[in-house]
Amino acid sequence: MLSHAERVTLLRLCASRLKGDREPETRWLGDCLMTALLTGQSLDEAFGYRPARGSHATAAQMIRRAEIDAQISTLVDKVGVVPASRMLRAQAQPPDEVMALVVWLRGQRIGTSPSALSRAVARHRR
Repeated sequence: MLSHAERVTLLRLCASRLKGDREPETRWLGDCLMTALLTGQSLDEAFGYRPARGSHATAAQMIRRAEIDAQISTLVDKVGVVPASRMLRAQAQPPDEVMALVVWLRGQRIGTSPSALSRAVARHRR
């Protein structure tokens, strides 16, 4: 296991390497990481992904929503919006090829109306 000093040194080296990259996104990542190390800011402050006051749109929730939307889009592409809605509401038997996906989506507490599924597909395709 690394000591505290070794972790800080490793993070500093990583930030320096990222800052030296050609890609602007990678340099941004290095700049934010170095800012956090030098100023003591939390990562969400340094990277600027803290949700606005009163907002529930945390990074984890946004990533989770994107994954769910991607899976809904996959289901809709395979069977269509209305059949997908009926399968998620347990009004129709899903074919074997999408059974695992339907079971997973049923456990995600999502809207299952055709319009809710269409909105998820639209978000995913943006």
